[in-house]
Amino acid sequence: FQSLWQLPSDFLDQKPDHSAILDQLRGDRKLSEAPDWKRWKEDFLAVHQGIEPMEDLLHLPDGRTLHIVATPQRAGGVTWIFSNVTDKLELEGRFDVLTKVQGESLENLVQGVAVFRSDGRLQLSNSAFGAMWGLEEEERAAGVHVAQLAEVCNERSEDGQHWLSFVSAITGLSENRATTHNRMQLAEGRSFDFAIVPLPEGQTMLTFADVSDSVQVENALTERNEALQAAEALKNAFVANMSYELRTLLNNIKGYTDVLLLGTYGD
Repeated sequence: FQSLWQLPSDFLDQKPDHSAILDQLRGDRKLSEAPDWKRWKEDFLAVHQGIEPMEDLLHLPDGRTLHIVATPQRAGGVTWIFSNVTDKLELEGRFDVLTKVQGESLENLVQGVAVFRSDGRLQLSNSAFGAMWGLEEEERAAGVHVAQLAEVCNERSEDGQHWLSFVSAITGLSENRATTHNRMQLAEGRSFDFAIVPLPEGQTMLTFADVSDSVQVENALTERNEALQAAEALKNAFVANMSYELRTLLNNIKGYTDVLLLGTYGD
């Protein structure tokens, strides 16, 4: 307590009452200035006249934050416990900010993302995941089992094969879990690139990217290329056939012309 407040020993040796200690701390500018100091001190020391414990946070001018627990004793007096929670609050604040940033980032991703716990239940997902599979908020609420999601998504996409593999990967007990990338074709003409990503503590993340437009362009280019190849082959066959026919005809004409020029059969 003396080290926490940096109080001189000679002052404490005088056994000051609590009010005097607060005045000393205020005079040393170790307590934040209150608009009504007398009222604040009375409220702070009211626990001495009560029977219920008091718990509060005290923010000091030097940037520290103290957690205070005051417990009245049956025999009289109050036990005060002061804990420096500055670092804890700072870490909690950073963690909350990081969580919010990650949540906003996840929510604004174009890709659909869903994270499942080791028990196969959904931990979190973003709006893109719900939109891709036509899921309502309650259908993708935290705690929903992957088997339930598989049943719903299978009914709406008529593609149960891949969702069965998702269920197996998320709820399976395989020790050699590895990241899997693949593409799935849905009955309605949509195409998704998906990834199954193992996470620490037995969790699994599913990601989906809608590549329907890219696949359609790719298929169109492939069909066009095949058509061009077929046209090229047809052209080559036509030219080869015409060349043969023309060459045969010209050879006949050339043979008769040579006979006429030689005059073998007269003028």
